[in-house]
Amino acid sequence: MPTNDQTQEPTSLSSDENENQSESGGDGQEDQDQTTQAEIQPGEELGEEQDEGGGESGTSVNPNRPDYDIEDDGNGVIQKITFHRRNRQPVVMVRPDQDNDAHLLWRLLDAQRKGARRKRELVTAINKARDVLMSVSGGSVRATKVARINAMTNDVAAPEPLEWWIKSLPRELKNEIEADFFLQIEESVTDKHGNFYIPARTPNANGRMQWRGSMLGGKFPHAVVSVKKPGDGVTDRTNEFMCATCNNIELTVRLKRFVDSRPKDCSESVLLDKVNSAHNMHQRSLWGLLESKMYLYCYLEFEGDSGTGTPVGAYAFSKTPDSNGVFKPTECPPSYLNDGKPGFYEFRMERGEASIEFKFQESVTTSNLNKDYKHRLFRLVVKAVNPFLAGLEGMTARSSPFMIKSVLHNDVKSNERYVLGDGNTAVPSGPADLPTA
Repeated sequence: MPTNDQTQEPTSLSSDENENQSESGGDGQEDQDQTTQAEIQPGEELGEEQDEGGGESGTSVNPNRPDYDIEDDGNGVIQKITFHRRNRQPVVMVRPDQDNDAHLLWRLLDAQRKGARRKRELVTAINKARDVLMSVSGGSVRATKVARINAMTNDVAAPEPLEWWIKSLPRELKNEIEADFFLQIEESVTDKHGNFYIPARTPNANGRMQWRGSMLGGKFPHAVVSVKKPGDGVTDRTNEFMCATCNNIELTVRLKRFVDSRPKDCSESVLLDKVNSAHNMHQRSLWGLLESKMYLYCYLEFEGDSGTGTPVGAYAFSKTPDSNGVFKPTECPPSYLNDGKPGFYEFRMERGEASIEFKFQESVTTSNLNKDYKHRLFRLVVKAVNPFLAGLEGMTARSSPFMIKSVLHNDVKSNERYVLGDGNTAVPSGPADLPTA
């Protein structure tokens, strides 16, 4: 099963606690460098919301305070709060009618949530402005590094980590989905008999032994090759998957479900029906396309960055790729981070399968990585952007790591494939043994 991002729940602080933290935040700093490097942290109130609203969970700073789940009407108006107490029955509080005096308290909570969000946005803007100021004044090590990277890449800044839109589900349903369902990227790395394609050491026209790669059975990855490990005098080699910028990437993603402990193909309608059943008709009437369907989002990351949600961008390459992007067509953020405009890499799953076809930009190659990223491998990441699923384990799929080259013909020819035969020797594998759909 692929590795997945973990849901991060917001921290709950009261207004007074936030003010106290702000007033005392600089008392323990020892020198000027620590002051300049310290991040201003936004205060977070009870049930601090995502921009789009929806249900959410909170975890208290004080372990003696209860966890809570908040449900709203989609417009930020709180409808119900469920407090979960350790070893005790949960306490459910429902919004009273407007004629009830207690309704005034709920209006105060609504205002507090909105104020906390505005505070967070303001603090984020302050932090960004601080970074810009420090980069021109030489105030910190971090700012200096950012300025150096930008100078190497024609002032192309590294992208911010993607902030996923997340709404909560009942705990029982969340646990059920995480236990039973997951996304999987399809990779045709074996022949139809289940034999893995491998590189082979074969004689060339002059009788000298050379390493040759194998084309794979699909459109992602393209090939597997033998690569010498980096370093002077190193002779060890590794087998690595490889993609070429001149070849199309055809990425297929499937939804899987465990049935009798075995993964089986599954329609997304089964999963969406479970999400629907946890909400009433009025709640569902407020949903948009992302909540009611199964859309996926694709991006490129470095191996080892799993869970950060930070895409690889033009900043990582010595020669800046065209359009300051890594894909063709050029990538863009998810629609809820892009004024509601869906991009090419936000694609829909139907009947349990979703596919997308694209290319890498010509300069997006392993050899063109700048010195800060030399020898890093890449992964393709596909994530469910339905906000009820985005934060769940299993709803993010990562490909096997791979290299990127401009062309493959120096490493492997078309229809050149090898598998392990008798006596642990590599033997050619013909087109008749290609995997079938």
